[in-house]
Amino acid sequence: MKSTTGKASFGLQGCLETCRRCEHLVLLLSDSATDRHLFEVIGPHLRHCLDHFRSLLKGLESGTIDYEAQKGDSGMVTDPDLFLAALYRVTAELAGLEGISTTQAVDVVQAAAPDTQPVSVGSTLERELIFLSSHTIHHLAQVIEVAEGRGVSVQSDLGMAFSPSIHPNRQEIATL
Repeated sequence: MKSTTGKASFGLQGCLETCRRCEHLVLLLSDSATDRHLFEVIGPHLRHCLDHFRSLLKGLESGTIDYEAQKGDSGMVTDPDLFLAALYRVTAELAGLEGISTTQAVDVVQAAAPDTQPVSVGSTLERELIFLSSHTIHHLAQVIEVAEGRGVSVQSDLGMAFSPSIHPNRQEIATL
């Protein structure tokens, strides 16, 4: 079902922005050999986020988003070029969702507690898009702390939540 607004949902806008932030960060960190070593440390965080985006996109076909099922190419955690290629594909697929109704119901499969089987719960596409943008920001904030701890200066707003005017200390919260 198409949206009548012709404009991307807020959740989709958030996801596209976090993908842009991931791209910016990877391009920044892939400029030198030292930074490529750093990418090996942060790559697992970024691939984890990308895996979630891919799970959402794959789940749209069946109506079930299984965050536990899909794991990306392990080469993406050490090679920024492989990661960027996969990120560009995901970003293009996300952009292709512009204009669709995000109120559609979806089932979400995810582990809810340690040592338990994944559970299936009801959600909406919009809620999952909002979750993914927030989840990615959380990981970007962690990645920035790691980079800065290794002496690499990173634009800190890449890990900033979307509501700093409402929550002025949101950057501190996002890095926890």
